[in-house]
Amino acid sequence: MLMAALLIKLGAIPRRAILVTAGVFVGSLLFGYSTVFYPYLPGIAACLAALTLVLSPPLSTKKAAAVGGLLGLALVFDFIFIIAVAVIGVFFLAALRPLGREPAVRRAGVAAAVGALPLGAFAIYCVSIFGSLSIPYRYEASDYFRNGMAQGVMGVTAPKPSAMWFLSVHPYRGILFWSPWLIMIIVCCIWLIRHDARLRPIAIASLVTLIGYFLFNAGYYQWWAGWGMGPRLMTPIFAIVPLALVAACRADSPRWLRIGTWSTLTIGVLLCLPLSMIDPQTPGGDDAAVLVSARPWTLVHAPQLNVLKNFYLLRWADIKPFWAIPIPISFVLCALVVGAGTTLAYRAAAVASDVSAPSLTTTDTSTDG
Repeated sequence: MLMAALLIKLGAIPRRAILVTAGVFVGSLLFGYSTVFYPYLPGIAACLAALTLVLSPPLSTKKAAAVGGLLGLALVFDFIFIIAVAVIGVFFLAALRPLGREPAVRRAGVAAAVGALPLGAFAIYCVSIFGSLSIPYRYEASDYFRNGMAQGVMGVTAPKPSAMWFLSVHPYRGILFWSPWLIMIIVCCIWLIRHDARLRPIAIASLVTLIGYFLFNAGYYQWWAGWGMGPRLMTPIFAIVPLALVAACRADSPRWLRIGTWSTLTIGVLLCLPLSMIDPQTPGGDDAAVLVSARPWTLVHAPQLNVLKNFYLLRWADIKPFWAIPIPISFVLCALVVGAGTTLAYRAAAVASDVSAPSLTTTDTSTDG
């Protein structure tokens, strides 16, 4: 709902915004990881809510406090939201500039103070449980995980070229393979930068976020992140990156841009939906020792392809769904979830369509809270 509403605020036609939102959700690993116990969906929701407030002037003191609290909460959900939080933070500071020095400093201070509350609660938790103010990973029972997280900054060092190959187009963890609509994201960003100065900051933010998380994932010691249907450590990109698809949702969108976007979204749905409803934590694959030393020419197995093959050839007896839920029932459950989500998004879009798209470069200069 938040993504659809934001797209409409940025100038998207409501029905196109709804279709894009549904396509992004189902045509990626986001749907799958929203069904298991991971903090990605709450973190993305917090970031989208914060960005919605930032792009909805006037930026009052109360709104600034809410932005700080939401971004702090996103970091508590998972530290990997740091890049998305930083990008939204830049938007927040840019929105404060026209207010004047004193009100801008006051609202920035309020946001920082409120944002520190969830982080402070997490710090208290760490001290009470572990006896020191530190990230709990240092107390990991597994030597492998403990030593890995001790490398660089929380396990992140310089990006590995081989990991970039497997995280980009290779079917094992390639984000562009499983969600080819991200290629159209790059095209949409270029189109916005060239044709719409108002949305140029959104396009740049989308590119920066996408590249930032790609390099982050490529630098992580366990870049494959265990069992999974895709590069789950890049999941926070959905807090910002899909907004560039507004270029394909406008009344003046070129036909070729719309066709490219709808086509790649459809491919993403066909690739990701079966994996999401069967088991987003796709088991199998090569051992960690093979993946750590893998090179672009290394034969790395992608178990997701076997799942897709059996699914589309109707060899459902060879598939072991998560929680042993029969595939026909999974179909019905997925249809209900997607249908309900689309309905809610439509209602949010109807409300948002009554609000004109805000300027990204100007805001109210009032100093009252």
